[in-house]
Amino acid sequence: MNQLPAEQAAHFMLQVKRSVQRDIIGQDAVIDGMIAALFTGGHVLLESNPGLGKTSLAVSFAKSLKMKDGAGYGRIQFTPDLLPSDITGTFMPNMSGSGEPFVFQPGPIFRQILLADEINRATPKTQAAMLEAMAERKVTVLGETRSLVESRVISQNMQQARFETPFMVIGTQNPIDQEGTYDLPEAQLDRFQLKLLMAPSDSAALVEIVERVSGGHTGIEGEEQTPLDIDAYSADQCGWLIDQTRALLSETKMPRKMVEHAVNLVQATHGAAKAAELVDIPERSGEQIVQFVERYCEWPLGPRAAIALIQASKAKAFLLSAESATTQMQAMAARALLEMAPGALRHRVKFKYSWQRMALEDFPALRSMRDMEKVRDALLLHLLALTAPQAASYSEFFKPYQLDQ
Repeated sequence: MNQLPAEQAAHFMLQVKRSVQRDIIGQDAVIDGMIAALFTGGHVLLESNPGLGKTSLAVSFAKSLKMKDGAGYGRIQFTPDLLPSDITGTFMPNMSGSGEPFVFQPGPIFRQILLADEINRATPKTQAAMLEAMAERKVTVLGETRSLVESRVISQNMQQARFETPFMVIGTQNPIDQEGTYDLPEAQLDRFQLKLLMAPSDSAALVEIVERVSGGHTGIEGEEQTPLDIDAYSADQCGWLIDQTRALLSETKMPRKMVEHAVNLVQATHGAAKAAELVDIPERSGEQIVQFVERYCEWPLGPRAAIALIQASKAKAFLLSAESATTQMQAMAARALLEMAPGALRHRVKFKYSWQRMALEDFPALRSMRDMEKVRDALLLHLLALTAPQAASYSEFFKPYQLDQ
C-alpha cells in the first residue's frame, strides 16, 4: 500500500475524536490529549475526582478504534496486593502432557490500549513492572523478554501491508482519596507523555449526561447520528491507519522556533546556570525567567519534557488542520503548543512547597481562582510565554498568557 497522505491521516484523527464525542460530553481537551498520545506513541495519566468518567472515556476511546474488551482493550484494577506477575503474566504447568512442562500465560498487560485504573494504589514493586512496559513496550518474565506490540498483515485492494499494533497505557488516579496509595515516582511520572485533568462538566453538559444515563433522552443508542467513516473500519484497518499516521508524524518536522521554544523551556528551569543558552530571548526576559525559576521551581526539567511537548503539539496541529480551514499555519502550530503545554508539564515541573501562597501574592490575576490546578496551569503558561523566542513575532502569540505582577 502507498504511504498515507497527510490529509487522510488528519481526517482519521478527527474521525476518532468525533466517534469518542458521541459518548463523552464536555471533555474535548482531554480527548485531544489522548489522541495526541496515541498517534505519537505516548501514554497518558488521567486525574479527576470520582465519577467524572475516566473509565468511560477509556472504554469509548478503545471502542472507537474497534478494540474489543479482552482483545485490543484491557483493564487492570490496581490494589496494594497486586503482584507484578498479575500484570505481566507467568509460566503455568502444561496440563496437556505434551511439549514443554511449563507454558507462558500472558497477563492483562498484553493489550493495545490498557486502562491502569488507580495506578497509584499499587506498591512500588508492581509500579516498577509497569515502568518497563511503558518505557520499552516489552516485559521480562523469568528472564524471558516478550514484546507488547504485534506485527500484523492487512490485505486491502489486492495489496498487503505490514503494520505494528499500538501499545498505550491510560493510567488513572483520584486526587482526593489518598489513603492506601503510593505516590508515583518521578521516573514513572516522566514516562507519561501527558497528564490530563478531567474537570467537572458545566450545567449544559451535565443535563445531557443525566438525561442519557437516566433514560430521559434517546441517547447514544437511540438517536440518529451522522455516520462516520471510521464506523465501517475493521480493527486491522484502524491499526494500520494508526501505524501509518505515527510514521507520518515521526517524519514531520515542527518549525525550528517551536523546537527552540521547547528547549528554552527546559533550559530555563536550570535557572542562572543555563540562562546564557536561551535562544533569542531578550536580556530583560532572561532576568524574569531566572527570578521566576529560582522562586518557584524545585528542580530542572529533563529532555523528555521537550520531546513530549513537541510530539504532542505535532499531533495536535494535525488534528487542528482537519478541524479548521485556516491557512495561518504558524498560528495553528503555536496554538497546538499552547494547548498541549499544560498536559506535558504539570506532572514534570515540581514547584516548591509554598508555591500556592507565593503565586497568589505575586500575581493579582490569580487571586480570583479557586482551583489550584488552574493556578498551576497559569504559572506554567506564564513560563511558556517568558521562554518564547522573539523571532518573526512568534512570541506575540504567547504574550496574553504572561502574568503581570
